[in-house]
Amino acid sequence: SGCLDDLGDIVLTPEAPATPGICLVPPTMTGIANGGSLAQGSTTLEWTSNGCHYWAYAGTAPDKNEYHNQSLAGGTSVTISGYPSDGSDVHLTLLYRNTNIIGAAWKRAYFVFHAPQDTLCTTPPSMTSHHVGDTLLVTTDTLSWTSNGCHFWVYVGDAPNRNNYHNQSMAGATSVTISGYPADGSDVHLTLLYRNTNSVGAPWNREYFAFSAPGL
Repeated sequence: SGCLDDLGDIVLTPEAPATPGICLVPPTMTGIANGGSLAQGSTTLEWTSNGCHYWAYAGTAPDKNEYHNQSLAGGTSVTISGYPSDGSDVHLTLLYRNTNIIGAAWKRAYFVFHAPQDTLCTTPPSMTSHHVGDTLLVTTDTLSWTSNGCHFWVYVGDAPNRNNYHNQSMAGATSVTISGYPADGSDVHLTLLYRNTNSVGAPWNREYFAFSAPGL
């Protein structure tokens, strides 16, 4: 662009430069250091302010966003959640650009953290009220087992993984009162499903116990 001088000649006017000092260097972490450990459940990550606009991905690998995907404008922190509690790597991909420059491309800075290692529900439960093979009481009986920080689901039936006598979600409870089994001396099977509900998508594990129904 330009204007006319007193002689009628065009004098070029230089384009205004982008705001100096804005978004010239990549961000660095200021809270939890790169390679640090995340908290259980959720964690807030913070980084230096360098005048950029940001977009945050958090996932199982660089450029993945299955845990978090958020446009942050000029914000310099993000709270992420949804990651597992198994000590695995959690990757933060921080996209940044200078929005004062039309069409500026997104640049990327990569960081990695460690998910917390949950110590809950690391061992299978064992019975505390009965020994395997014990005879159950007539009509009803209460079965108890060790607490190991798991959530439990109880099946009681005439075979492992059967629930024709009892089927109950227990949450964190460690005992159940059962009934409905026959009085014929047959085997009564307890299938104790357990899992760590702090770990997203954790599968159910199973522990099997067998008892005897009371005789006639």
